[in-house]
Amino acid sequence: MESPKELGLEVPPISDAVRTEMLAEWNALRAEILKRMEMRHQVLWLALVVAGTLITFGAQEKVPVTVLLLYPLLATFLALAWTDIDIRISEIADFIRTRIEGEHSQGRLEGLRWEHYIRKKKREEITRNALARAVEISANGILVFTQLLALILAFPKMKYTLDEILLVLCDLAAVFLTIWLVRRRRTLLQAAATQETE
Repeated sequence: MESPKELGLEVPPISDAVRTEMLAEWNALRAEILKRMEMRHQVLWLALVVAGTLITFGAQEKVPVTVLLLYPLLATFLALAWTDIDIRISEIADFIRTRIEGEHSQGRLEGLRWEHYIRKKKREEITRNALARAVEISANGILVFTQLLALILAFPKMKYTLDEILLVLCDLAAVFLTIWLVRRRRTLLQAAATQETE
């Protein structure tokens, strides 16, 4: 979306007070994005720590197999938290791009075009290669790999009681739900972007 200034239209200047408020809001929202990105990484680190602890502890002979079978369920909730954080990051970025950098400022805030730049760059990268989805691939890789590892280590320890079989079925559903959650966030983001352009 081009600003009125980029289209060669006359745009009245904004007051210093309004400009200061808009810059303060832009800075606060960018800081929130950075904090949420940090939180998103912390969720993945937490998943690794919890997986390492439960898998190490659960793989011991005297520990009940349910310790291993509980991790895939827990990882699904971590995937839900990760997805929510990621969606909120995109919502904040869209707000910055459309309200502060876009129509609201009417091109009067020179130099504030980061969200426009990064969105254009992401679109170009996605069309060129699949590694542009590194955030999604890494989250699914860490969460799903650790879920499957817990299940694989649980199978030799199982006595195949009804409780264990039910937990395994829940775990398999949890693995698919984790994959769906992380991939679904992309669909939600694309839907929001489509509504924005209409």
